[in-house]
This record gives sequence, structure tokens and C-alpha cells, in this order.
Amino acid sequence: MQQFTKAQFITITRNIIKEEGIQGVSIRHIGARMNCSSAAIYKHFDSLEHLVLFACLEFMEPYVRDVRTIESQENDGLNTYFKICESFARNAFGNPYIYERIFLGSYKYNLDNIFKEYFQIVDSRLKFYEINRDSQAMLLSHDLHLRNLISLKKYAKGYSEEELKTYNDLIVYMFIGMIHSMISDGAKQTDADFYVNRYLHIIRTLLHI
Repeated sequence: MQQFTKAQFITITRNIIKEEGIQGVSIRHIGARMNCSSAAIYKHFDSLEHLVLFACLEFMEPYVRDVRTIESQENDGLNTYFKICESFARNAFGNPYIYERIFLGSYKYNLDNIFKEYFQIVDSRLKFYEINRDSQAMLLSHDLHLRNLISLKKYAKGYSEEELKTYNDLIVYMFIGMIHSMISDGAKQTDADFYVNRYLHIIRTLLHI
């Protein structure tokens, strides 16, 4: 009997997502693609949702690369923070079902461990050790509030602790509401620019960028 690796299941699932969307993924579909039983899949993953989260992480790689590039440049305060927000928004609203699954799905609390394992077992073009420690702490956190607050504190100078927490809450709750709104409206790709521009406009207004 052929033995399949965890990476092979992730690759097949990722390909299905690219071809049919996240809604096209099922245990039966994966099994048919790989000519294996559901037991072979559950040998490596707790559930379909667990496998899907691993497969979704490839879609975060463009954002991770952007963060690495942006943070390697000169610290330009709020403008640097805004560039990170812009990359996150374009990737998230460009892939709303995927980012919703990553940060708001049932395995979000295991994201830090899953992210680390992903880079160990998948032939990724981006190696995790290439990312600086500050960015690692932000990228590995499952908590959207903590992720954003790490960047805000690093780049938004001249604000009190209370002001930063308030701005952080507003920005994160806005993102969660907008991603849910986009999905409830059918997540049409033509709407992505509207959500990106609206999200960024509100951040500019809040922080006077």
C-alpha cells in the first residue's frame, strides 16, 4: 500500500483550492485525487479543517514576503506600518475565504505551531528563518489584536498606551467585520478593491497618515 506524506496531502489540497476554491475541498475529493482512503488522510490530520488550514498557508506567503521586504527598509514610522497594513489588506480581501479560515477558523489557536510546521515540511520558497524576530512574533500569533498591536507599537510613535490599544481595537474589529461582510455578500473578486481602499482609508483617517 502506498504511503503518503503530510506534504503530499497539503499540496493536493492546495491545488484543489486554487482550481475550485476552498468550498471544493472534501475528504472524498482529496481521496479520489490521491487514490487513497480517508483513513490515510486522518493518519496525518485531525480533521479536514486541520488539513485545509495547512493548505491555506501558502496563500499567506506573498504577505510574509512583503513584510520581510518592508521591514528590511528604513523605518519610516507610520508609513511603514501602513505599507504592512496595505499588503495584509490586499492579500486578505483578495482571498477572503482563506484568510477568514486562517485567522477566524476553528484551528486559529494552533496557528503558531501550524505555521512553524508548515515551513518545515512544505517546499516553500520562503524560509521562516529568513524573517527577523520581531516579524516572527507578529506573523506567528493567531491573535489579530496582538499581531496588529506589535506593529503599531513598533512604528506608531507619540501615542499613549491607551490610544494605541483603542486604535488597535478599531482597526482589528473593522477588518473582522469587513471580511465577514465580504463573505456574506458572496466574496466577489470585483469587490476586493472596494474593501481594500475602504479599510486603508479608515486607517489613514484614524492615525492621520
